[in-house]
Amino acid sequence: MLLEALADPDDQDVWVEFDKRYHPIIQAFGVRLGLSQSDAADIAQETLLCFVRDYRAGKYDRSRARLHSWIIGIAQHRAYDLFRKQGRRREKRGESAFDPVPDKHQLTQIWSEEFERARLREALAQLRAQTNINERTIEAFTRHVIHRQTPEVVASSLEMTVQAVYLAKHRCVGKLRTILSEVERIYQ
Repeated sequence: MLLEALADPDDQDVWVEFDKRYHPIIQAFGVRLGLSQSDAADIAQETLLCFVRDYRAGKYDRSRARLHSWIIGIAQHRAYDLFRKQGRRREKRGESAFDPVPDKHQLTQIWSEEFERARLREALAQLRAQTNINERTIEAFTRHVIHRQTPEVVASSLEMTVQAVYLAKHRCVGKLRTILSEVERIYQ
């Protein structure tokens, strides 16, 4: 499992894989907290570095917290440190240093939404790479199910019949469920 493999400081491949999975989630989490893309990317990198350092030092206890809770906590602290620095700069310019900060429930909700988006992106990438479903069918599914376009709009824009849009949805949903269950195991 990926988490156990992180304990080996010589295994760079596992770090790359962990970063690939969690960096986009943490960065999107930071943006949703109000950080710029650049600041959110910095927070994501700092969070992952802190996580790996503390994990290798034996500070993570699975019985006390889920992995995502621990990562949220680290990201939250890194973001708050940045907000404090920015607040001090605003105070010097005479602006309010107070920005509303999400509570724990809101933070968990933001993380969950970004986590689900990351899982869906990964599953869609695997759907494209590992199945024989053509791109047009996947595009019809994505537009209809994910982007919530009506079957009529999707059919018109992709020059398909409405029935073909429903068929695309049916074909993709079955395969995607299987892929999503595998992706879920990867992220645990």
